[in-house]
Amino acid sequence: MNKLLTYSNNNNNDYSPNIFVEKKETFEGTNNTINILNEEIVKLKRRLSVLYDKEKEIDILKDEIKTIKKENKTEDMNKLIINRLETENRKYKINNDELTNENIILETKSSSLEKKNNILLDKISNNILMNDKNTENIKVKVDINRLKELLNRKLLIKNDSLINNLIQKHGISDNQEIDKRIISNIIKGINVI
Repeated sequence: MNKLLTYSNNNNNDYSPNIFVEKKETFEGTNNTINILNEEIVKLKRRLSVLYDKEKEIDILKDEIKTIKKENKTEDMNKLIINRLETENRKYKINNDELTNENIILETKSSSLEKKNNILLDKISNNILMNDKNTENIKVKVDINRLKELLNRKLLIKNDSLINNLIQKHGISDNQEIDKRIISNIIKGINVI
């Protein structure tokens, strides 16, 4: 600046064109710098807009990750529940198999006992029938309830009224002793039914 002032003091005529040339050069340099800076600003704005877009994408992806994590937790919980239920189901199946085997054993024992009971009832009936001729007037102590049970098993039904009818028909409902012949007739009556 001192140079300009010195120069201008010496030559008053040259002062105007030199200042304009220098100012023009300074203006062009400044204008060029401003244009370069504007281009950089535009580039930065583009990058910034890309950055905002990327941030939006990142936020969307973060939300998706949270959703997927929740789904995974739910899926993991469902897997745990399924595993627990499968374990319980296996236990119940084993227990069911054991109960089925036990039921088969009990049915076999029941069938065996029923056969033995029928055999014993047949033997009693046969003994009574065989001894009937020799002991028609012999009185035997009988428990009526036990007799009902035997008759009930012989018929393989639990119909108490039928047995009561048989006992009333033969007039033995209140007796403590009954002729063997009457017992034989009751058993014959049951065999007919």
